[in-house]
Amino acid sequence: MSFIKLVAALLLLFLIGCTHSSISTQINVDIAPQAQFSLTLPSKALWNTELSQQMEIRYGDNVHQLILLTAFNAESIGIVALTPAGIPLFELNFNENKQINVVKHLPIDGLSPEYVLADLQLVYWPLQQLNNQLSEGTSLVENVEGQRVVMQNSQPIIRIEKNGNIISYQHLVRNYQFTVTNLE
Repeated sequence: MSFIKLVAALLLLFLIGCTHSSISTQINVDIAPQAQFSLTLPSKALWNTELSQQMEIRYGDNVHQLILLTAFNAESIGIVALTPAGIPLFELNFNENKQINVVKHLPIDGLSPEYVLADLQLVYWPLQQLNNQLSEGTSLVENVEGQRVVMQNSQPIIRIEKNGNIISYQHLVRNYQFTVTNLE
């Protein structure tokens, strides 16, 4: 029994030692060369909404699976990312003062919590709000089936497709994609 307590204590110390916290007021995320996206709080339609989702991210030869727990309200957006086994990867809070507070528990190469937040906003925010958040020369269009395409100078850079409770996201410029499945 004492061996299990020792291993648990060492694991806890390891996780505490790996934790890195940062606060940023940089609300513009580069979604492509010369294309920026300004992070904002959710529209009223999303206030008091919580999502539990499984996310699979693919870029290059890397594949990562995470569980995302996201909460939207009038003053903030909170995201907790976990491994499928429940180990915390990062926590992100974006508040009404336009501050991003990120606590990284474990590093994941190529995964930036700020980009996860921007990508989720491109999926869930209303079309008009999104077009106000995109830099000049960049726009988002949506067809009648609900497929969204972010365009830069008339060229597609991001495709988003919803099919039931599965969302497919493909970043054509950065060559990564992810699928999100709602768990609720």
